[in-house]
Amino acid sequence: MVVETSPPDDAGTSPNQRPRSVHDEDSGTIPRGMHAIRSRVKRTRESVQHASNGTANYIKNEPRKAMLIAFALGAALVAVMNLESGHDI
Repeated sequence: MVVETSPPDDAGTSPNQRPRSVHDEDSGTIPRGMHAIRSRVKRTRESVQHASNGTANYIKNEPRKAMLIAFALGAALVAVMNLESGHDI
């Protein structure tokens, strides 16, 4: 275990004080970090939900275009996979 020690002339530490370990954390650091992570996860979830709703609405309003786009993307993906594997199209 790594232990940080203060210089002996430091007026802020008493001789009976335990040296701080690098594993010691400020009591508020972890809760603030968890709050930040939860906040990001919530924003990401809302963003994904918004995109999903938009996609579903587009498919409902433009079903033929949506099918053509899906077909074109699928064909492009197959073409790229064939080029990567060395097969001729």
